[in-house]
Amino acid sequence: MKVIDASVGLVSNPEVLQLLHERGCHLGPVGNSLPAEQKTYAALGPFFPVIPTREQLQAFYDAVKPYKLDKASVLQFINLAPTSLVELFLVSNLSFATDQNDFACTGH
Repeated sequence: MKVIDASVGLVSNPEVLQLLHERGCHLGPVGNSLPAEQKTYAALGPFFPVIPTREQLQAFYDAVKPYKLDKASVLQFINLAPTSLVELFLVSNLSFATDQNDFACTGH
């Protein structure tokens, strides 16, 4: 991954981790990275034990497209990775309608 223009768009935490990994942050001080990059890698690393691939992130973007979420909401889903309906509600401000134990997401 290569940063071409720093002010073009939003970047998720896994994408930042992938870039830092490519710069050698996983090697520690012997890598070809700056101390601030190593600290960022160390801080984000525990949240993503396995860094999602670009294809996995694109599949997620495609899967949530029907819900017409804004880019910031999609980015929060990726960065925070909610694992329960409660966390999903807190992250997204979506309302959940129950009908015979089925949950449907409807955006506000």
